[in-house]
Amino acid sequence: MAEHRADGIQVFGVVPEITQLFNSRYRLTFRCELGDNEEAWYYDNKENIFAEFGTLMDAGYGHTPATPDPESTWPNQRLISHELQYIPQKDVQVLTFIYETLTSTWTKEQEDVRSSTVNGLRTLTRTQVAKIDTAAPYDEDDVGVATITDNGKTLYLAGFEDQSKADDQVQIGRFVTRWAEAGTLQTSKRNLSEGVVQVSTTFLAVEGSTVGPIISRSTQSVSGLKTITVTTLQDKNGNSIVDGGENLVNQYERKVDFTYPGVVTIRQDVLSSVAGIDPILFNYDLNPPVQGKVEAKVSVIFQTASEIVASDETYNDGSGPADSFWNPTEWARTYVSGIGWNYTAFSQTQGLRGYRVNPDVSQIITRDLVAGNVGLESRSGSDYNVIFINKSPSYIGKDSSSVDGSIFARVQGVSDNNGVEFTVNSRRLYASTPFVMEASGGPVDPSGNKYVLDLDLRPAFEDVDGNTYYKKTIITATV
Repeated sequence: MAEHRADGIQVFGVVPEITQLFNSRYRLTFRCELGDNEEAWYYDNKENIFAEFGTLMDAGYGHTPATPDPESTWPNQRLISHELQYIPQKDVQVLTFIYETLTSTWTKEQEDVRSSTVNGLRTLTRTQVAKIDTAAPYDEDDVGVATITDNGKTLYLAGFEDQSKADDQVQIGRFVTRWAEAGTLQTSKRNLSEGVVQVSTTFLAVEGSTVGPIISRSTQSVSGLKTITVTTLQDKNGNSIVDGGENLVNQYERKVDFTYPGVVTIRQDVLSSVAGIDPILFNYDLNPPVQGKVEAKVSVIFQTASEIVASDETYNDGSGPADSFWNPTEWARTYVSGIGWNYTAFSQTQGLRGYRVNPDVSQIITRDLVAGNVGLESRSGSDYNVIFINKSPSYIGKDSSSVDGSIFARVQGVSDNNGVEFTVNSRRLYASTPFVMEASGGPVDPSGNKYVLDLDLRPAFEDVDGNTYYKKTIITATV
């Protein structure tokens, strides 16, 4: 029998068992007999029994290494398994050496295993072997980055498993990689409120392109393959929810409350043939506010900007721009001034919350007889206004404006010579004295105009990068 690697270790039958493996690799198995069956197995003799894993088949060991035979040496045969067995039937100890072709280069152990997903994307599993101490060919940073080409298709590294058996009886470096054709595995959609569609797309190996802000991203391993699920927000047409920075995602109609302002009008009553006198009474006629339902259009917009801009207040909902944003900042007020009986002066101002002014004074009967010497001036702060001059008793004048921002209606005059004809706001006037009665301020008549009734902007969501997106709701109506 021939010696194997050390003196006293004899190969049964002179030759080993040889197995041809995949990719021009080989496995050699040597079954050997120890020279001394009774004491060779002792612990103190272990260095003469067992060789180091990974050593070559022609590397001597022990106290008396054998001289290798170059003609019988197979290249790159490294020890992967080594054991001593006792066979009682033969009363013999068998020392087994198993070698495989292993180098510092990762080599395919078997043919690649190919398969495909339900979507027709190619997957491939590759098993490679090398010396037990060979560095791994890939790490986590290579997943989704490293590529191979398989029959014209580019496959990305989707996962790996280091199966090197450093602690087992079989000492071999084995590395299993899983490769996949990049593509979409699954897409699901869910309708949220206000025309928003949540789209979840699952990619294999590499994240593909998506539409809309990404609100979540998760990575999983399915059967050893890396998958990436990305969730985005889109409109019903598949556009980004903030397409172009601002996107109208939904419109619908609904009835909304609208309060029509009350109206204050200067009223003139003439009472005929009362004790030979035709009294003239000036009063404020109040029609109270009325709340009702109006047909409105609700526009829901998502945007990247955090500001409300001026154009929002004249928003065009598709049927033409609004005239303005309905948000009255002042209401009507009344002012009356004059001298009552017993020569008692009065001046009174009253605010009318929820009212506007009717500037129409066309029905007021005026009177301007002859020139006189009565006048009326008004001063308030830095304002100075000459209401009239050089008028005679029984004079009645009027003035008005319907311009937004300076709306008013006014009646002014001079009481009669006897002080019995004129009554202003329930006060009888002293003879031949001037008076003024005015209603001013408040919004324009909204009837028939189109307004933005409500304008709301608030944070809606954040994407995975921490960017905030906003939801803007605009309600428009012709009232």
